[in-house]
Amino acid sequence: MVECMNAELTRQDAKLNAEYKVLMNSLSAERKTQLRTAQRAWITYRDENCTFYYDPDGGTMARLEANMCVVRMTAERASALALFNERN
Repeated sequence: MVECMNAELTRQDAKLNAEYKVLMNSLSAERKTQLRTAQRAWITYRDENCTFYYDPDGGTMARLEANMCVVRMTAERASALALFNERN
């Protein structure tokens, strides 16, 4: 299951990076700085939030829940950036 989630994370991360790149190429210098700051803050939040799900006393399911959290949040962020790209 972990291998499948890692493969899905790779796909979602590629989508996220592609949407981010498209968006960065369409923004002014000031807006690029804002997006870069927001993206870094989002990565920090995602990582900290999903680390919380990895309860050391939660057994093997805790690891799966933490990994699924990263996959889900990455997919959601990629979708959010894609929607923003569509509006521009």
